[in-house]
Amino acid sequence: MRKILFASSLFCLVASWGSQSLTVSADPGSPAQVMAQAANSTQPQPQSRVNLLSAGAEPRQVLRFRPAVNTRQISTIRLKLDPTISFGGGVVPRVKLPDTVMKVETVVNQVDANGDIHYQFRYTEANVVADATVPREVVNSIRSQIQKIVGAGGAIVTDSRGQVKSTNLTFPQAVDQSTRQTLEQIAQSPEQFSLPLPEAAVGQGARWQVTSPLRLGGLNLTQNATYELTNLREGTATLNVNLVHSAEAQTLSLSSLSDGVTFALKSLTSQGQGQSVFRLDQVMPLRSSLVLDSNQEGSALNPGSSEGTPISMRLRMDLRLESR
Repeated sequence: MRKILFASSLFCLVASWGSQSLTVSADPGSPAQVMAQAANSTQPQPQSRVNLLSAGAEPRQVLRFRPAVNTRQISTIRLKLDPTISFGGGVVPRVKLPDTVMKVETVVNQVDANGDIHYQFRYTEANVVADATVPREVVNSIRSQIQKIVGAGGAIVTDSRGQVKSTNLTFPQAVDQSTRQTLEQIAQSPEQFSLPLPEAAVGQGARWQVTSPLRLGGLNLTQNATYELTNLREGTATLNVNLVHSAEAQTLSLSSLSDGVTFALKSLTSQGQGQSVFRLDQVMPLRSSLVLDSNQEGSALNPGSSEGTPISMRLRMDLRLESR
């Protein structure tokens, strides 16, 4: 029984990471209502490194985000997760999961003279979508958890190149500690949808790489994202995106999920491809898609035990975002 519980705990960790990769682009909304609702957590963000690989064809232009104050968007984010977990050499029975759908409202409330952009966000809706093949108890359980995010929000500051400078996350008073921890992880990775731009002028065919340190679900990761500018017209850009995640060996404490258990990560790699379409006068993409496959190997160690139980996880994540 303990093995099943621990495997479930690890799946929660992976699912949390997947939802972060998706939500993080979910940025903000309605200040007064959000800020009135209790506890907040401020997170300074490590700067990503942007390396221009190719400037592309002429004509070229300097890309900068310049939204007007009161620019408002509503983004719909849909996440599909397909995990496979093996524990101690045996595969944990697979359960089909429902898609998660969330809506996030964002509003720009300040633009500084130096180009820094201040905007707020709020999760306005959260639900699941499933067909008859998904067990009803799974649908109800995930729905009850995901709906706790409604009303949460906060504030993000980026510079005009899309580099995240700080985040501040606020929670409704009724949010429990475990949900709050997941939201805090979401707040730590806004670069998933925020797009760091190169310093120099670029044209069609330009390519640049963005290297970002991430901490998601307790894991320390490195993300390398390569962008290719395939179209730029009247302030609207289309980019092909390739993502690679990697992590060094590390030990995670999962005491919040399974008392005293630690997880020794041996390796983690993931690769993803997608596309993003965005306007330079808005903070959220018009459309964004990403399909990512992740492989994670490690072992679980129970308190008082000297031998670990091998665990491997495979996760396919399909993420779609549309804004209006």
